[in-house]
Amino acid sequence: MLYLAISLITLLQLTEGHRIVRTVFKDCGSVLGRIKRVEVNPCDTRPCTLYKNEMTQITLGFVTEMPIDNGTAVVHGIVEYIPIYFPLDNPGLCEFTKPTCPLEPSVSEFTYSVHIPVLPTYPSLVSRSSSHFDVCLEPERKRFRASADDDVTVEEGLN
Repeated sequence: MLYLAISLITLLQLTEGHRIVRTVFKDCGSVLGRIKRVEVNPCDTRPCTLYKNEMTQITLGFVTEMPIDNGTAVVHGIVEYIPIYFPLDNPGLCEFTKPTCPLEPSVSEFTYSVHIPVLPTYPSLVSRSSSHFDVCLEPERKRFRASADDDVTVEEGLN
């Protein structure tokens, strides 16, 4: 079993007319594979801004160094050193990975993509420490350690 851990922190401000397609990230100790890319949509600024009452799509490109039959995704943010869990309606890794499980070791990239609601109960905060996501691929028994130094700002939605 695999845990895919995505660590966010605070989200940014709204701008129009362009989209940042590659998000800066740091691998926080993957042992089962390697993260190649992270994309957050919408993401019009660096770091990304996530708005309350809206959906955010997170897409990861990764390669695996071991066979993976099944897995669970875990998403949380770190706000003032306190982890805040971003619940997923379906945390199953395989349902949102293309090509789907079983994943065999390969140089070809697998893509995991999930939509996450930004709930109105999440704290509004702007952090200016650095600007990246921490992402890990680890075995389930080890759980995963993710220390996010990411800049993410949660703001009220436009509605």
